[in-house]
Amino acid sequence: SLRHANTRNGMPAIRAKVWSQTGKTRQVYSCDIIAKEDPEKPIYKQKRVLVSCNCENFMYTWEFADNHWGAAKIKYSNGEPPVATNPGYHPGMCKHLVCLAKEIISNKL
Repeated sequence: SLRHANTRNGMPAIRAKVWSQTGKTRQVYSCDIIAKEDPEKPIYKQKRVLVSCNCENFMYTWEFADNHWGAAKIKYSNGEPPVATNPGYHPGMCKHLVCLAKEIISNKL
């Protein structure tokens, strides 16, 4: 499920529940993509956004690195650098955020 929202300072945001299924096990994750530059532009036209997902891949590989580059806040992880999973602090997203970003772009949200 996907819903439009606005931050306290009026920036557009998309909040979504994204699920992954492995065999019979289904996991539901909370993902957010929030505009950072212009409250008048839709998210797909923003050059800078904040991303967040509560999956383990995002928490332990991407959250610290994205925070380092200004693209995430430390929300779900312990805030420790990803020494084993992303020692170069390369920015990126988990598959749930990639799926949400594709949906935002293809539907011009």
